[in-house]
Amino acid sequence: RKKIAVWRSPRGQVHAFDAACTHKGCTLTWNDALKQWDCPCHGSMFTCRGEVIHGPATDPPEPAKLPKA
Repeated sequence: RKKIAVWRSPRGQVHAFDAACTHKGCTLTWNDALKQWDCPCHGSMFTCRGEVIHGPATDPPEPAKLPKA
C-alpha cells in the first residue's frame, strides 16, 4: 500500500501527494509548528503543498488522488 501525505488549507483546499521523500523514500512526517512536511531520515523539508524547501531532495513528491469515501 502506498502512503499518502494530505494537508487541508484553512480555506478547505486539499493537497495530497506521495508520502515518500523523493531523496531516499523515507516517510514524510508533519511538522505542525512550521506547517511543513519533514523527512526524518536526511532532513529534506517540503511546504504543506509539497514544494521542496530544503534538500537533499531536489524533486517534489508525486501528486496523489484520495480514495473516494
